[in-house]
Amino acid sequence: MSSQAPTADPKRLESAPYRAAFERLEAGMNGLEGSFFHERRQQGQQALEQLGLPGRKTEDWKYTPTGELGRLDLEPANTVAEAQLPVLPAWVQGMDAYRMVFANGRFVEALSVLPQQSGVQAEALSSAMERDADAVATWFDSLTRLEAMPYAALNSALYQDGACIRVDRGVAVDKPVVLLDYCAGLGEQGLVLPRHLLVAEAGSSLRVLHVPMQDEGIQRLNGVVEAFVERDARVEYELLQDGHADTHQVQTVEARVCEGARFDARSYQLGGALVRNDINVRFAGEHAEADLRGFYLALDRDLLDHHLILDHAVPNCYSNQLYKGVADGHGTTVFNGKIFVRKDAQKTNAYQSNKNLLLSPKATVNTKPQLEIFADDVRCSHGATSGQLNPEALFYLQARGIPAAEARTMLLRAFAAEALEGRPEDAFRERVLTRLNERLS
Repeated sequence: MSSQAPTADPKRLESAPYRAAFERLEAGMNGLEGSFFHERRQQGQQALEQLGLPGRKTEDWKYTPTGELGRLDLEPANTVAEAQLPVLPAWVQGMDAYRMVFANGRFVEALSVLPQQSGVQAEALSSAMERDADAVATWFDSLTRLEAMPYAALNSALYQDGACIRVDRGVAVDKPVVLLDYCAGLGEQGLVLPRHLLVAEAGSSLRVLHVPMQDEGIQRLNGVVEAFVERDARVEYELLQDGHADTHQVQTVEARVCEGARFDARSYQLGGALVRNDINVRFAGEHAEADLRGFYLALDRDLLDHHLILDHAVPNCYSNQLYKGVADGHGTTVFNGKIFVRKDAQKTNAYQSNKNLLLSPKATVNTKPQLEIFADDVRCSHGATSGQLNPEALFYLQARGIPAAEARTMLLRAFAAEALEGRPEDAFRERVLTRLNERLS
């Protein structure tokens, strides 16, 4: 990823008002001023001021108006009072898993269950920065492309806190880790900026279940996850975004996958006024693999967006993208998937598929699969389809006594099922299926 200086883009929105929030943050840094982490904050702020926030004339955002997140008077949300702390959902409390809970970007130790397993360190990112600054500095903010991603730059400048999960060489974490990012009482200006760091050392394995949550009020969240998958390690990352008409969320996931390692990412977007995921994976060693899958369901006036980049920078790597979407009512979906195959990345295998169902004349599907290949010994394919439910399949089910509405829901569930293939039969999977059925009905 390039670290060159950002270039101003006249198509973007002015972002100078965030400078005041940054200056207030700097005034209370409590000893971190002048540190590596402070310098990275400054670089994020400088990149943001150069770039500005993206507007509709910016190519990667032309189908995705930023809405609430494009407001210029937003600032990092206040700490949540004890009386406002979330009541954890029953599926979270009953799941056999570790968990790390963050409220308005700050770690809530009282609601968290941290792993006690040898070789696994899970703590607040701020604590890791103080306890082991040199180690954290080798990873932190090294994957984000500040010169190209203004929302990642905004997070780098103003992030509140997040999780730091490190798994030692050869250790398999015995339970999944649930990351809950909770928004509460944001009011007119609050913006939640969580920052999570995942490090799986050689031969280790980790499964992370990431769930941004909110009360019945506004959710404004701009998060970043950096994942380092070292040699022969495996990281499984699943993201459930179950929003409503006041949900405005941008999530950036950056992953580096080393030799023989595997990174699996699944995302389930089940609603929100604006929900966008930027998932970027770079191969840093041969014989690495990445499998990215997702399902999105845009109803009413939901706007759901996936932007993916798979960067094949070395030979003999494999990647797969499979994303399925449904748009109904006035819903809008966006899929933009890019596969780069660099000049020296021979023997690459890369596949991409995007399939969409358009159920309403007022719904919109935007899909743009892309391949850029600079090597000549590769196997690559991409494709996109948009259509309606098969009327013959509907007739077949109705002819066997199934009511029309139930038959429609059955076909939609079957369409979505591929995104969940291979997932463990646990409370998280059941939660995804339950909410999917509720939304489809």
